[in-house]
Amino acid sequence: MGASGLLLLAGFFFVERRAPEAVLPPRLFALRSFSTSSAVGFVVGFAMFGSITFLPLYLQIVKGVSPTSSGLHLMAMMGGLLLTSVVSGRIISRWGRYKVFPIAGCAVFSIGLFLLSSMTAQTPIVTLETYLFVLGLGLGMVMHVLIIVVQNAVPYRDLGAATSGVTFFRSIGSSFGVAVFGSIFSGRLTVSIARYLPTSSLPAGVDLAALQSNPLALQHLPTAVHAGYVQAYAAALQPVFFAAGRFGVAAFLLAWLIPQVPLRETAQATDPGETFAMVGGRSSAQELERALSLLANREDRAHAYERLSKMANVDLDPSSCWMLVVKRQEVVSVDG
Repeated sequence: MGASGLLLLAGFFFVERRAPEAVLPPRLFALRSFSTSSAVGFVVGFAMFGSITFLPLYLQIVKGVSPTSSGLHLMAMMGGLLLTSVVSGRIISRWGRYKVFPIAGCAVFSIGLFLLSSMTAQTPIVTLETYLFVLGLGLGMVMHVLIIVVQNAVPYRDLGAATSGVTFFRSIGSSFGVAVFGSIFSGRLTVSIARYLPTSSLPAGVDLAALQSNPLALQHLPTAVHAGYVQAYAAALQPVFFAAGRFGVAAFLLAWLIPQVPLRETAQATDPGETFAMVGGRSSAQELERALSLLANREDRAHAYERLSKMANVDLDPSSCWMLVVKRQEVVSVDG
């Protein structure tokens, strides 16, 4: 299967190089912003989804909460993610620089994973939610910023392919992460069960493998067996999060390779009608004139006309300069 996957991947790039409308144009990988962001997204997806997949089961098996409650406890991570997503987005739009956020986000993200690796069966749920909040703070500075990095660097003709491409690599990373960390967890669970729950102490007919898919069955186990299985399950998760934390460090190192490109501002000249797919009758030149006029009107006009007076070497206040410009435009319009 692995060899077939490599052959098909090579065939995919061979076809994409010759396709008139490529799904993922190979020329994108020549752009450092795209290739680095895709690599960071892959590693972040690998570490994030591969590890937090086990958190709902941890809450249900170790803490004994319901499936619904286990999902609600994960909202602590979403709270941190939303907070830093909004804050970092506003800072980037004003500051015009974004490189620091993936670097800081991967660092905080890694810290959150290492904190989760310290969980035991006795860890309070409040502490777990704090760790998840830290994890979310890091993710919020990485996931959406990688999209900004790519959209800011690629040509407009590749904007859609690049945006979906970096998201695709994050999804592929999560698929690999679930498979790899699932194998690590299964192996460690076998060792932990042998340590905390010897086979000789199990009642007849107890299937430990079935308990993972049916946490409610734990309630019917003897107290000693239940406590031993809970300890074994919590211990098996620790190496999973520790390994994920090391992948987070790898993402942190890769984030330093993301180039800082001046932030585009042309999107600010969008016509409100374009968002509703309305057909316009303007030519390319008229559209350019409209966009430049729109951007100019958003500037501090008093300061702009003050600078214009100095450039023209005339002694006029901003209001008088504005009036002169308007009159000049009217004359040109009549003459035209």
